[in-house]
Amino acid sequence: MKIIISTDYHLRTEDPAGISINGVNSRLLDRINSLSIVVNYAIENKADFFFILGDIFNKINPIEKLRTLFVATVINPLILNGIPIVIVPGNHDTNFDVTSFQTEALK
Repeated sequence: MKIIISTDYHLRTEDPAGISINGVNSRLLDRINSLSIVVNYAIENKADFFFILGDIFNKINPIEKLRTLFVATVINPLILNGIPIVIVPGNHDTNFDVTSFQTEALK
């Protein structure tokens, strides 16, 4: 079984360590390029699963531009190539309202 595990992308439009290239932060471009390499590796090697272990974005409810970029770079290519995606939320992916995954039936 071939499993690709990736984590902590922290996609964001502003990053003080980056410079603006045609209105886009260079750190965001670096992250997107790195994600493309990982996704292409998964596709070329016919991965059985692609795991994302949280912190896709730097905050909950990112702007539309980032969500669209993530879907186009990661989700769509994997789906088109039949690779199942498993996303485990990280601390930047939630507003911490979830205090337990236990169902009412188990209390």
